Amino acid sequence: MAPPSLVGQWRTVSDAGAQFMFFAVDGTCGEGDESTAGQTFCMPGTYRYDGGSLYITANHTTTNIPVTLENDTLTMTGLNDQLIVYTRANSLPSNRCP
Repeated sequence: MAPPSLVGQWRTVSDAGAQFMFFAVDGTCGEGDESTAGQTFCMPGTYRYDGGSLYITANHTTTNIPVTLENDTLTMTGLNDQLIVYTRANSLPSNRCP
């Protein structure tokens, strides 16, 4: 059985709006948010997933983010060890920042 894949679009929703991430087959990714007022921000980058760590490179800086990937749930450890839980929105293989 193949391990779950990061490829696709991921979302988490809060009172402030929605955060999203996408991961494409070619190693590109993006993360951002959509405010309740309809404004969208997206920062493009590249990624590598290895052994429970997600390495995202954006603006010439690589960040190691501990993650757990289980089926359609992606849990990341953020600042101050805050857990951020994303749900898979779809498994499209290629997405770009708007």
